[in-house]
Amino acid sequence: MTPAIAKALLSDLNAGYLEVAKVPSRQGGYIRVPVSVNAEWYRRFCKRYLTTRRKYPKPRTLIRRCHTEAALRRIIDGRQTDTEYARRLCEFIRQEACWGIGPQEKRRRSRGESTELIAF
Repeated sequence: MTPAIAKALLSDLNAGYLEVAKVPSRQGGYIRVPVSVNAEWYRRFCKRYLTTRRKYPKPRTLIRRCHTEAALRRIIDGRQTDTEYARRLCEFIRQEACWGIGPQEKRRRSRGESTELIAF
């Protein structure tokens, strides 16, 4: 992964974070409503590494935001990139290389035709 891509991902990640508020429910009590959400790519990244907990039925991700930010900063600075997070990020970016392109280009890419994308 190039430092330019890592910079773009880091700025996107820092632009928003998950924030919820409790709102009164019609049936009584409160429900949680998202006020702001994490970056789209980060949500997809977290979904790839879901795990379950024994005592709590909801899935939980192995990904932590602070570790992801640290891995992106290491990539930007050209420091150690052989950490687990850096490997996971690089693999994710390679597989998600068609971000921001239209449906025609996605079809071309899925058929193996060349596109004018940055190589990862």
